[in-house]
Amino acid sequence: MSESTEPIVGNRRRRKNDGLFDKELQILKETREVLKLESVEGNTYKDQLILLSERYEEVLDQTKLITKVSDRQQKRINKINVTLNSVNAEMESKNVELQETLDDLAVAKVGRRATTITGIVFVGLFLLTEALIEPRIEAYLHETKGMLHDHEFAVGLSLKAVLALMLRPIEKIVEKLLMNAEKRKKQKEVIAQEFD
Repeated sequence: MSESTEPIVGNRRRRKNDGLFDKELQILKETREVLKLESVEGNTYKDQLILLSERYEEVLDQTKLITKVSDRQQKRINKINVTLNSVNAEMESKNVELQETLDDLAVAKVGRRATTITGIVFVGLFLLTEALIEPRIEAYLHETKGMLHDHEFAVGLSLKAVLALMLRPIEKIVEKLLMNAEKRKKQKEVIAQEFD
């Protein structure tokens, strides 16, 4: 451990920023030297006490001024903090609003994609029904000459009605699948951002 060459004042070592108090330390040193004297000529104690009280008054005035300036600065800082807190709260509110808007847009985008996919699936099923299923049912009804033989048109129409009724449930399933995929994608993005 290296020895410090800094002077010791009281029980404390002087620090670099103690230069601010050099004048006060000098007054203290002079006063202590006078108090160490065993014999004093004339009014040395009184003169030193007067000098000490005058210098103390100067230091007290400086301390009051520093405190006053510090208080003003603290009030400014408090006002700035209030303003910053208000701005932060507003930004958080706007962020929540923006996130809700983005979520609504994502839902709308998923809804449009689901509607498009459902439309494509519906057209595919309709064509499949028209081209493959309905002709086979009609042929079966002709061959068997069952009770629905005279109602081939109604049977075809019923098949199309069943397809139409399946349209909304299919759209909901596709929408749910797309939303789950979108959520997984968003979670991966959040995880990736956390690791950056």
